[in-house]
Formats: sequence, structure tokens, C-alpha cells
Amino acid sequence: MILASLEMLDCDREQTSILTLVDGDASLFLTARNLTEQSKFASRLCIQRKPDGRPRYDLRARRLRISSLHNEMKRHIPADCDYVFSLEDDGVIKPDALKRLLNVYLTHPFAGLVTGVQIGRHGIHHLGLWAADDVYEPTTITSLVPGEGVQEIDAAGMYCVLTKRGNYINHEFKPFGNNDLGPDVEWGLALRQVGFKNYAEFGVWVEHRLPDGGVLTRANTTVQQMKLTKDGGMWRQQVIQLQVE
Repeated sequence: MILASLEMLDCDREQTSILTLVDGDASLFLTARNLTEQSKFASRLCIQRKPDGRPRYDLRARRLRISSLHNEMKRHIPADCDYVFSLEDDGVIKPDALKRLLNVYLTHPFAGLVTGVQIGRHGIHHLGLWAADDVYEPTTITSLVPGEGVQEIDAAGMYCVLTKRGNYINHEFKPFGNNDLGPDVEWGLALRQVGFKNYAEFGVWVEHRLPDGGVLTRANTTVQQMKLTKDGGMWRQQVIQLQVE
């Protein structure tokens, strides 16, 4: 659980606060609220989001729900916050994750977002990192392959993302296009369109927990690559099997 891994996070806790948004029932909210209150961060707030009635396992509905979650979250970000570190509850990070991402900002101070790396669990095991052929009018969007060091990207999932406060709260999160792709792609491309560059730090791998108790890691998973191509106004996907050496 992400709250447990945050207890080991290497950071200045007098300068770091925690905000937890629960999209679930009362029992889950009580558990998350108790864990949030027990943490040692400078300030602690746990809020519950009211159900919106959208189906949880419908892809297009999920994109709308994720968008609304971030639009709700940003209203609670304090004015004196410098950075927003966005995490999802099915990921487990290492203690040095935040420091590594902050270090990228030291060398790339005008970055839009800086992210870790996670393998997707929804059927296709691609990295949640994306590159477009054109950030203004993309016709192909392709997931990255595993690499080393810091690499430029165009968009990333919001599982372990660091960004400056203004880049987060000033954006209206929404799905990309006609709900063709998720709000993560839309946000990343929006940052690129106003002149920012986005980066992935391959030294920050995030374990992806599965509903059955398993976990996806780079050690136990063969990464695939996904290529999305716009064809006749619709996006079609192609899965590329990577060769394992």
C-alpha cells in the first residue's frame, strides 16, 4: 500500500505534507484517514470523494473519473506548496524516489513534469511513458522501452509524478481528444505545447500491485510496447513484443 511505503520516504518531513483523496466506501476512507493521521508529515489531510455513479471497469468512464479526481485534488493544494508529488495507491515506491525526481529538477529547472517508471497492468505490460510524433497534432503516440538515466518524454501516467504547483493546479484535467486517451496523455502534451519538456528518471521504478496480490516489476515482467495510431479520426493500438536479451 502506498501509505506504508511513504512512511519510509526520504524527505524533509517538516517541509512535506500529505493529502489523501479516497475514491471508495466509508470503510476504506476510515482506514486511509487513520493511516494519514498517523503519518509524520508536516500537515495531514484525508478527504473522501463522493461516488459519481460511473462504472469502474469501463475504460472511458475510468478516464473521466481520473480527470475529476485530479480536479478535486488540486482544490486542496495549499498556496505555499512548491511541488506536487502525485502517487497512486496500487504503486510502491522506494525511499529515494522523491529525492531522485527532485534532483532531476536541479538540472532541468524548467521541466514540466518528472516521473518514475511503472509497468502497466491493464492487459498490456507497457511502460506508462509516452512519446508523440507531434505534440500539437499527434498522429502516433508510442510507449517507451526500458532505458537508463533521464530521458525526455511527452507524457506519463500519474503513478509517481513530480511537478511544480502551478503546472498542476492551473490545468483542467480531462481525457485526451474525444475521450480517446487518458488525462495523463492530455496533461503531458498540454505542458509540451506551452514549451515545457518532460522527463522520466529510469532510476525510479515503481512496483505495480495487482488485485490478486501479485506485483509487476522489471525483474518478473517482460515489457511490451504499445503504438497508438490515429486513423480516420479514431485511435488504433498495436502491441509490439520486445526481444529479451
